[in-house]
Amino acid sequence: MLVLSSVRDISGTSGLYQLEEYYPRVRPDREFPAATSERPVVIRERQSTRGFTLVESVIACAVLATALLSIGHLSAMAIARVADARNRTLATTLAVAKLEELRSATAPAAGADVVDSMGQPMQQGSLPSFDRRWSVAPITPEAQILTVVVTPVPADAGREIRMTGGWLSR
Repeated sequence: MLVLSSVRDISGTSGLYQLEEYYPRVRPDREFPAATSERPVVIRERQSTRGFTLVESVIACAVLATALLSIGHLSAMAIARVADARNRTLATTLAVAKLEELRSATAPAAGADVVDSMGQPMQQGSLPSFDRRWSVAPITPEAQILTVVVTPVPADAGREIRMTGGWLSR
């Protein structure tokens, strides 16, 4: 085993090294020659540490491309989920508003309408729009069950919201 105290490049660009100093360590299975006035020169090839190989670069590009495509796909899915959540929130708000409107009426009746996200009747070109249907089912002469169903238009824009409440005559 050799212990190096310093190494210098003796060839400039050829990649050869010369050991300036070495200290042999004695091992039981090996003998070392006695020290002489001349120091032996150990030469080995220089390992390249200047850059990456082509294979390493291609693998790095493939890993990076896979990561970026995954992030892009996740971003697209997140945007779709946010839009769906927004439509569901708007539909829930419209259903609650209609349910409260029916509860405050003296004699609620079944019906349907198409409204925008503010609950106003649908104007030409306003988006998003919602189909809102409600039904009234009598239980007793004084009590009724009110059901409001709100569906985003077009139907593939989200799921329908169904709310049920009670109404008592006063």
